[in-house]
Amino acid sequence: MTTIVQPAAFVVSNIHESACGISESLNRMYRSGSSPSASADLASDVGLGAFEKSRLNASLELRACHMTFDRAIVMRSREYDPGISWSFCLGEEVEWSTQGPQGSVSYRLNEAEMLISGAGGFDSTGGYEAGKTYRGLCLSMDRSFVDRLQEAGGTSLPGSSLFAGPVFRKEGLSPSIRRIVSDMAGCTYAGDLKRLYLEGKAIELASVYIHETSMRAPAASGWSRTEREALGKARDILDARLTDTPGIRELSRLVSLNEFKLKRGFKQLFGSSIHAYVIERRLEEAYRLLYTGRMNVTEAALSAGFGKPSHFAQKFREKYGEAPSSFLARQKALER
Repeated sequence: MTTIVQPAAFVVSNIHESACGISESLNRMYRSGSSPSASADLASDVGLGAFEKSRLNASLELRACHMTFDRAIVMRSREYDPGISWSFCLGEEVEWSTQGPQGSVSYRLNEAEMLISGAGGFDSTGGYEAGKTYRGLCLSMDRSFVDRLQEAGGTSLPGSSLFAGPVFRKEGLSPSIRRIVSDMAGCTYAGDLKRLYLEGKAIELASVYIHETSMRAPAASGWSRTEREALGKARDILDARLTDTPGIRELSRLVSLNEFKLKRGFKQLFGSSIHAYVIERRLEEAYRLLYTGRMNVTEAALSAGFGKPSHFAQKFREKYGEAPSSFLARQKALER
């Protein structure tokens, strides 16, 4: 039986301006209820940007914003989101406070951070500075849908432990999550094709997050805290040294873990061998560099740690389904 997540409900107001075009546009968008999609443009006298709300399926709703205000503005909203809410900051840092059953709580999200929170109602107040570019995504997902993803993945974490309480956790985006969110934010499809693409990406995002989180959990690893910390340090070193990756012997010495435990534990906790992880991270870094359009294919390959552009092109095509040169050309065409 499919559980239908009810649309998030918002009532928005401008604290200092009762007649505010942006709050009126947002309220019209949120009142659209369960319609497949709705949008709101910033009023020309307020700034530039747009908001968009998309119903992806019965269990998923995606909200996106990209805005730059001409003057400082303080917005207040009365919110009720019945699903698990995944909020991603993709631009300037954003700060807000909420008033609800847990009292008054202040939040701050920097670029490339996310906040995962639970169902509930509260009042929220946020300030936005003039000239800053704010970009973000918020994915609302029915809790039972997330639980089914966990069960399908064979994780031992029930929903009550991984997603418990009014606010679950704030953390930085992992390389894999960052790539998926970038794909969603940069989607240029339209109509049903866009909805299907974003639906698939939303499910991929939740699945990857659940997998990564379960791999960090003590019950899922069977390793001591000291060993898990050493393995986490090994991953951090690999992330920081993509162009100068240490060999197994050096990495073992750096984290004070013997080579056998390092190789076995890394694969168990993070789902791949050390070599496969490094290739995956280099591909994600090259993807990011090409996505920005500031490097050509050879420059991106070398900057990401690939010694041979031909090897990079082969791996990129295997992972993303197209040659890096084609991907770069497509990104540049979108910017025109």
